[in-house]
Amino acid sequence: MRSARGTNPIETLERATNVRGPVIASVIVAATGGALFVTGRTSGQPLLIFAAKLLLLVGITSAMLAWGSRRLLGASRAKTVMLNMALVLGSLLVAAVLGEFAARIALRGITTTGRGGYFFHRWTAGHVRLNSAGFREREFDSVKPVGIYRIAILGDSFAFGFGIEESERFGNLIAEALRGKGAGVEVLNFGHAGADTGDELKILKQTVLPVRPDFVLLQWFVNDFEMSRDTRPEPLPLVPSWTLERLLHRYSAIYYVCDERWVTLQGWLGLYPSFADYMRARFADPFGADSQAEISALTEFLRVLRADNIPMGIVLFPDLRVIKQESYPFGFLHDRVLKLCDEQGMDCLDLRGLMARASTTSNLKVNRFDGHPNAFANRIAADALLERFGSTWRAGSAR
Repeated sequence: MRSARGTNPIETLERATNVRGPVIASVIVAATGGALFVTGRTSGQPLLIFAAKLLLLVGITSAMLAWGSRRLLGASRAKTVMLNMALVLGSLLVAAVLGEFAARIALRGITTTGRGGYFFHRWTAGHVRLNSAGFREREFDSVKPVGIYRIAILGDSFAFGFGIEESERFGNLIAEALRGKGAGVEVLNFGHAGADTGDELKILKQTVLPVRPDFVLLQWFVNDFEMSRDTRPEPLPLVPSWTLERLLHRYSAIYYVCDERWVTLQGWLGLYPSFADYMRARFADPFGADSQAEISALTEFLRVLRADNIPMGIVLFPDLRVIKQESYPFGFLHDRVLKLCDEQGMDCLDLRGLMARASTTSNLKVNRFDGHPNAFANRIAADALLERFGSTWRAGSAR
């Protein structure tokens, strides 16, 4: 049936729908995004704001594509183009989902990763328990049991035990070995991931001293010199949105792998300095303010313990990612700490040589994405510490 002007109302409706349908849908999406944006701004929720921006982008882009393709190509061809684009986007989405599942299965043995991300959070959820004080240690009585020699371990993620079980940490291995020889010893781990010497000094004063340890062992790593990390260079993100980058890094295995390759590529191209180059540039001068801040913190750490007549030792862990290099790039930092130990008459154990020799025949890292010491490296550290301090600890427990 045609109207008086010779047009079919059904055909007119179909032509209008070819454009108006996608436009109306796009407007609805954009309006939803606008509402979410207002809600996110009002409530201060960055994820809502990000979702709103994403919906606004999708809505506005879709509306412009629908309108522009209709004007340039005509209704029929525009519909075909839009359907093909939807098919391509859908295929990419399916490929991304399948790739994500494949990456999770292929890399199921990965525990922690050096820069956080999906694997780190997955491992933490299943393997880390914290006590009421926030440390990866069992609950314990702050009042030391009678006849017990209490050793307190402070440090960063090395002491915390990234990527390994609690029982595999050097502190737990020391406790097991001492108790196996009949010593009344208790080893408490106050390791805190990301801590530097300044942070460890605060933990010592606020948490460790009140539980009256008989000996304090400080685990040291090269990045303890970074009392402030504001100047550490950051690589360019793989995606331009900080919120999207954070979400993908947190929840996607395949994104983490791609991002690692992206960071490596930037290093090869000279866009991003290596950690060794950055540390050398910042701490080359032993009398510079940054270098002296670490030495001052270590000196204060020792002063606080000596004021309470508590003996201490320091164990220096090398960077296992570069320990095989002919010239270990962080030796100058180890040497500065050892020099302080000599000046202060403090017993310090440098694991640099032991780990370098062991690395020639064994893998010492947690995994290929994480340079923290694995269970075998922790065993090496525990054996060396028992050889160096074991007689002191056994003698103390026998009193």
